[in-house]
Amino acid sequence: MGLDQTWFSVPHNAGPEYDHHYKEIQYHRKVGILQQWFNDNHDAENGGSTLIDTELLDQLEVDMVADRLQIGKTINDKGFFWGTREDSNYDEIADAISKVREHIEFYPEDDVYYSGNW
Repeated sequence: MGLDQTWFSVPHNAGPEYDHHYKEIQYHRKVGILQQWFNDNHDAENGGSTLIDTELLDQLEVDMVADRLQIGKTINDKGFFWGTREDSNYDEIADAISKVREHIEFYPEDDVYYSGNW
């Protein structure tokens, strides 16, 4: 119970529902500031998937460095369900950005998605 987040890839144009060849790139558990960013900037919905490109990663990285990742209107900072904001979340998000960039570079035949489920 709570927030589960996954960055994953599928073959190009297969769509995020394609589960025959799903590659998990990074998994997060209760990183509410990341989900809030996707909600605010990309209309992420529960269980929905956002197609990732390098421009989106650039935007996320700029906002992270500028400390603009905040708990907000759809995600609260109450702990159990969403998790709490911790400095280690930034390291975890930075690691995910790096892994996703690497995947996009080395596997251009894949589409990469982010999905948050709660």
